[in-house]
Amino acid sequence: MSGGGSAPSLWVRQISYGALALAATAGAFYILSSLLTALVSGAVLAISLRPLQRRMGTRIGQKAAALVIISAACAFGAGLSTLLSIHLVSEVDEITHIIRRIAQIHSEGETATSHVVATITRHMPQSAQDYVNRPGSTVTQTVGTAVNRMSSLSSAVGELVLERLKSLPHLIETGVIALMTAACCLLSYERVRDSVLSVSRRLLNRDDVVIHVVRSIRGAVMGLVMLGCAEAVLCYPVILASGSHHAAMLTVLIGCAAIIPFCGIPAAVLVGLVLVWTTSLKAGLLIGLFCVVLLFSVEHFIRPKFISTATKMPFLQTVVSILGGMHMLGFIGLFIGPAVIASAYMLWRELDGSAASDALEV
Repeated sequence: MSGGGSAPSLWVRQISYGALALAATAGAFYILSSLLTALVSGAVLAISLRPLQRRMGTRIGQKAAALVIISAACAFGAGLSTLLSIHLVSEVDEITHIIRRIAQIHSEGETATSHVVATITRHMPQSAQDYVNRPGSTVTQTVGTAVNRMSSLSSAVGELVLERLKSLPHLIETGVIALMTAACCLLSYERVRDSVLSVSRRLLNRDDVVIHVVRSIRGAVMGLVMLGCAEAVLCYPVILASGSHHAAMLTVLIGCAAIIPFCGIPAAVLVGLVLVWTTSLKAGLLIGLFCVVLLFSVEHFIRPKFISTATKMPFLQTVVSILGGMHMLGFIGLFIGPAVIASAYMLWRELDGSAASDALEV
């Protein structure tokens, strides 16, 4: 009787424990859902900075290295934000003038079209100018159509800028929480790592999946963010040499676009067109060509090595995982997407036997 009576109580305890664990997990995710992006960003930052902390820790200690790295990251972020703010404020008058000019273009009709065409063709040979300015030319019709749509475009740009300014406090909050999360993870990295690996061994009877996810995240950060920033740094002196007053903002545009695969080259073309408009035809073409060649070389020869080596996936799967992650999760998906798909790809290769054959070949 006692054995029959103890079995139901055991089942009740197990079901109650499972329900309590599920409810607690769901409640934690619900409470932290609004800050989940910041927490994940902080974890990604900590994973990326861990190799640097390990090297510095051999000299000054792990905790001191974590504090130095986070302090340097905060100083760099604050300095970059201040620099961009100064450049943005210095260009407010010109940007306002351009927006007002675009808003008036729609009512000016043929005069505005002729002015735009003249601006485009002022650096061309006389024969090319005569060809473009002939009645009914394709260039004139295309510019006229574009001019007629600039008024609505300026309104859309104004609304987008206003929306981004409204979200600025949330972005600052996300950045602060991400840095705090990264600091806490780095200060107790060994304990967090051991805890995650222990849970992985209990649930999956293995820990190589977690290790592969961490390596994939580091590879994505190095191949996307670090290379994108390096491309922008290399482009900045060339853009600055053109004498453009928008060198800093154009460099930021290239850097942000270069982080996303296949978006850096269109941004470089846009920068070249802006320089053609604001400086000269020769400077715009040469600088645009330099930026396109640089970004093309990095995109096709260097970036695949960084990411594919870490994720151990072919380049096509890597690109699809990056773009799919960004589509589903936003900016943080650039790093989470490759990690998840790389883990699935690793498990798939184990099931079809290709991972074992690779191990034998090595």
